Amino acid sequence: MTPSFIIFFCGLLYVVIFWVLSLMRRERLSNQFAYEGLGLTGIAYAAVQWGGVAVHPIYFLFLIYLITMRARLLVELGNLFSKSGRHRMALRLYHLSMHVFSDQSSRLIALINIGAAYLAMGSVDQAVGVLENARALVSKQLGPKHVAGCCFNLGMAYRRAGRHADALRQFAEVGDIYPMSVYAQRAERARFATLEEAGMATNTPKKESNAGV
Repeated sequence: MTPSFIIFFCGLLYVVIFWVLSLMRRERLSNQFAYEGLGLTGIAYAAVQWGGVAVHPIYFLFLIYLITMRARLLVELGNLFSKSGRHRMALRLYHLSMHVFSDQSSRLIALINIGAAYLAMGSVDQAVGVLENARALVSKQLGPKHVAGCCFNLGMAYRRAGRHADALRQFAEVGDIYPMSVYAQRAERARFATLEEAGMATNTPKKESNAGV
């Protein structure tokens, strides 16, 4: 097995594994991700086969992962800042992730987290605007986990804006989209809290927090 063939096989396997994971998560495979992964694999294959370049497969996989997952990695880094309360830094990273030639799936994930960060900062109107725009597309592109996260955060934004009927609809959708999940449990508690705030229930709910994805 030649070094160039090993590089080609590793790159192809990388794309296939992420394609399978997308199917398991019930997400639409990003064409851009596939093109980038296969394109980088072709370049590396040509460099090894005809350019005499020595590339270790592990280093190649690390490089292709950094390049193809650049936007997701920025979002994850932003989540770390958001969890520590540094929401403005998180917002800068989320916005940056949308300007590194990211694919639609990555941009939608960034938008969900931008909405959650605005909500945590108390910017309710901005959170509603961002999450409403994202909600129209996430169900077509992303899996149930991200759709439920978007609905939950949008419901919390509606609740804080005093739009209780809209909030209740979003919380109900979470249970339908992603039942038996942490999001569904939190949405159910938030639903009871919203009913109480609207004067329609007497139970005292537990406090809910915003959820990034």
